[in-house]
Amino acid sequence: MPRHTLRLIVIGGQAHRNPPCCPFAQIECFSSTRDGGNGDIRRAVARIRSGSVDGVVIRADFIGHSAFKTIRKVCKRCGLMVRVASGGHAGALRALKGIVTQIRKGD
Repeated sequence: MPRHTLRLIVIGGQAHRNPPCCPFAQIECFSSTRDGGNGDIRRAVARIRSGSVDGVVIRADFIGHSAFKTIRKVCKRCGLMVRVASGGHAGALRALKGIVTQIRKGD
């Protein structure tokens, strides 16, 4: 039986620099408002609302308070798993692996 590829989003920081790599997951990165303007946050919210995402990682060290609050609220309404990461690239990778592990246990 083929494994389902998870669709995960990482929000915060500069999306084009060193995107995290995680097995069994397709990862899409969105920049923070400081690095990418409000457009990336709006696109992330639209992607979450569309139901085409399995989990979200918020890089807390690299995102503003209002964007953080908006993303958390939308994820809660949609029933999505959210992990908050700190510590740069390594923290985001740990959070991604945690989401993958938790979703796989539920399958």
